Amino acid sequence: MTETRDDLEAMRRRVAALEAENEEMRRRSGAAVARAERQAAWLDELGIDLNALMAKRGADELRATFRAARNVYWMIRYRLPRRVRSLRDRT
Repeated sequence: MTETRDDLEAMRRRVAALEAENEEMRRRSGAAVARAERQAAWLDELGIDLNALMAKRGADELRATFRAARNVYWMIRYRLPRRVRSLRDRT
């Protein structure tokens, strides 16, 4: 009898945890949708059509440049400090 009660309590705790996780995911997805809507509204106000802009010559190169700049930033911001820490820990 106590085993069944313990199982039931464990299941209730798991359900509560899953409901909390679901609520957090809903909150995050709602925030992401709101952010995308704000960006779309901002682009509409400025009259910018990203599809037309990306269809122009040089768009691929521009995106590649942004990706490269983002990779350099990521290296400096995240990988370099990690390597410095690992070198510091060796000594």
